[in-house]
Amino acid sequence: MKLKNYINFDDKANAVLGTKVISDSNDLDSIFNQSDCFYKKKGYIFRGVNEAAFKMFSSFQRYWISNDLKLSDKNYSDSLFSELEKAKVWNNELLQKFLAKFGKNYENNNIAYYSIMQHYRIRTPLVDFTYNPFTALFFACENADSCYYDDNFNEIRNFFSLYFIHFEWFINKSFSKIVTDIGKEEFLHNNVYQLANNELIYNNLNVIAQEGLFLINTSSELDLISVLKSKDTTEEQRFFGCYNIHKSLAEEVRENLKKKGITKELLFPDLSKMLR
Repeated sequence: MKLKNYINFDDKANAVLGTKVISDSNDLDSIFNQSDCFYKKKGYIFRGVNEAAFKMFSSFQRYWISNDLKLSDKNYSDSLFSELEKAKVWNNELLQKFLAKFGKNYENNNIAYYSIMQHYRIRTPLVDFTYNPFTALFFACENADSCYYDDNFNEIRNFFSLYFIHFEWFINKSFSKIVTDIGKEEFLHNNVYQLANNELIYNNLNVIAQEGLFLINTSSELDLISVLKSKDTTEEQRFFGCYNIHKSLAEEVRENLKKKGITKELLFPDLSKMLR
């Protein structure tokens, strides 16, 4: 089964309040200036996606839906936590030993494992965000020069996206539960959770370099924005915004990011090159 995408910009605008389309090079300056403003003000988090049509699914959702596993006898939470248990015993329980060094019982904390798994391309229920809009722009325009799906979804196929959330609104919503750990029971209901203890996720260099954070989507089928909308559908509470930038501008965005020092080497630090 194919994942559901946004069919066109009208479709996306119905889900994401504040959707803007950027097709002109002259508008890029305003994007970078606005991003500077966002970053200095704080209170916002960002996510970059190299296809404007893509909805925000976690890697485990994509695996679950694309392989039609909901039609099998497998249970979503059982399947999800089976992957987690494999990670815990991998390589003679190496991750458990590593997390135990923090001295805060993190070797028994599921979120701590998910954070490591996420950055080594293992399927998890986490969705990446960052406090830095320029980091998000890096991921948005990375490899964004061509289309990644076959469906001819109108003009939207020619754009990549920078999403932003007014985080202060998000954390004050009653449906936005703060969690310091997560178990199977949380995946019995659709919700989006935030992580309360940064030490739980700041356990690898990539997260620190990228100024990263995670939101957890517990739904097996609904994308992150759909879950949030299902909890509060009034327009003023849809606190997502999105810039959709034409792919012809991707190289210009990359050049502007280089001037700001935002490079792959910065965001994915390689310790073997520390003193070279």
